[in-house]
Amino acid sequence: MTSKIQQTKLNSISAKILHRKSKWRYELINGTVLFLTIIVPLLFIIAQYVSKGTKSENLINNISFVSFYYTNYCFNILNDNKSWR
Repeated sequence: MTSKIQQTKLNSISAKILHRKSKWRYELINGTVLFLTIIVPLLFIIAQYVSKGTKSENLINNISFVSFYYTNYCFNILNDNKSWR
């Protein structure tokens, strides 16, 4: 009987260790996407302000438009996959 209890304890400890090892990968992805979600729009707002009235304004506006949809896409992925956190 004691060996069954010890085996159950060992199984739970092993499961906890395996869970921690695999969780860091998801936390890294989550942190990276969160960082990009915050920094990319800020960079393009600054770029739009600097390029206002210059020849590159149209290019920056187009890149900003694409960036906005990419950021929105990443944010939706994070919200849809909350089950793995």
